[in-house]
Amino acid sequence: MVRYRPLLLAALLGACGQSQRTAVVSPADYGETWPITATSVELRCVEPQQAPVARVQGVDYALNGVAKQLGYPYLHESPYILKDTLDANLGIVANKDVGVFMDRALALCK
Repeated sequence: MVRYRPLLLAALLGACGQSQRTAVVSPADYGETWPITATSVELRCVEPQQAPVARVQGVDYALNGVAKQLGYPYLHESPYILKDTLDANLGIVANKDVGVFMDRALALCK
């Protein structure tokens, strides 16, 4: 039975239907457009759904609706988002755009 364990494990992992490629990014990669307080993010694409996901501080977050449908909370609603002052005179502040991670995460699907 021992010689069949690796085959059984491979079959079980393949049966789950999800494979992942990853890339770790940091503020050095994005400069002033870096949108979160964490110093690094692991981007990945969950296949076969091609769902872009960002792992921040050990928690996975959705970067789009496909990933959200898989059950991940949205990154832009996380406590890690930096604020961006759009108009200091009017006091308009918004969340920084996490879309900067989208293309890189989706490229991992290819």
